[in-house]
Amino acid sequence: MDAEEYQNLRNRLHALSDAELLSIVTVRQDEYRQEAVEIACEECRSRGITAKDIEQFPAVLAQTVRESMGFCEKCWNATTDESPGSTFTFNFLYGTRLHNEGDECPECGSVRASKWFWFLLPVSKLGTYRVIYKTRGILSKSWVGRKLKDA
Repeated sequence: MDAEEYQNLRNRLHALSDAELLSIVTVRQDEYRQEAVEIACEECRSRGITAKDIEQFPAVLAQTVRESMGFCEKCWNATTDESPGSTFTFNFLYGTRLHNEGDECPECGSVRASKWFWFLLPVSKLGTYRVIYKTRGILSKSWVGRKLKDA
């Protein structure tokens, strides 16, 4: 990397927020060149971000993501990052659907749901998830979900 490229990289990293810098030096180090991580560390020091801040960032980030999705800590810890994704149905004959299995969490309201492939009837179970429905309509639903570890 020549001096001009180095300075351009330094300027781009300088423009990032504290959270973005912390993400680079903690969670996403392997996505960046070593020079970028070193510059991000220098930038953190120049902003007064301490080693303790850097050490605590992954846990704070995970908690923020959990809270933004709406899951309680118990349901979050019982699941993985894998999402159920979307579902589809073609002419109501075949596709994928989520089927609630109850087991509503009293704290966050998530329910246990299985994703199935359908061809007139359920054919194959694709996974079991904790799901929080954000909207529910007759023809459309939106949700966030995480795959259960024990399923």
